[in-house]
Amino acid sequence: MQQRQRFLSGFPWNRAGMIHAAARVGLTRWRQRLGEEKMQALLQESLATAVRLGAAKPCAFTQVVVDTTVQEKNVAHPTDAKLIHQARERLVKLAKKHGLKLRQSYVRVGKKALIRCQRYRHAKQFKRANRELRKLKTWLGRVIRDIERQIAGDAALQDIFRRELWQAERVRTQKPRDGKGRHVYALHAPEVECIGKGKNHKAAGPQPAPWLAVVPWLVRLGNTLHPLCLHRWCSSG
Repeated sequence: MQQRQRFLSGFPWNRAGMIHAAARVGLTRWRQRLGEEKMQALLQESLATAVRLGAAKPCAFTQVVVDTTVQEKNVAHPTDAKLIHQARERLVKLAKKHGLKLRQSYVRVGKKALIRCQRYRHAKQFKRANRELRKLKTWLGRVIRDIERQIAGDAALQDIFRRELWQAERVRTQKPRDGKGRHVYALHAPEVECIGKGKNHKAAGPQPAPWLAVVPWLVRLGNTLHPLCLHRWCSSG
């Protein structure tokens, strides 16, 4: 680690103060401070220096190999029942914040239905689990329609509720085999694509981080993350 930091700093020997400062900051934060443009300039200058010193030939840069690695996102195991329950909770909380009085919030019965749905699926009693899932969808639809009736004609409230209502309706109507970009795995991060199922208590949405390999060197692309969907897991309740 110290050797890498010494090379990046440009000093031919170790300097205690510089090494400790770099260790506190870390290479990741160092790249973030530089930004994408400076990292690209550093990459270009590194390759140009290699050509000038004769360590590389220009023809070596005509072939590019792209590989990916993954990092876990802060996303829970994406089951339909859990997403529907969270969507209803978010709508109820937002309605309460802006003074909307709902006919029924389904806070108590919704939580019990979610627990029963999870227990039935664990016991492989799928008909009973699907029955509880239908209840959760019905209650979410009632809350959506109740809010839409109350905010009709109020442009300010419609702007506030537009995103939450859109996500809730999308979660309520989505199917396990919906196409790419149409399936929501997390309400707080709807852009996440799931490429691994994982466990029910683990983060489920690893996000690929690209690496650019210019043969025969391996260089990371700055701070840029490209959300690639390698394969999708079909969510179940």
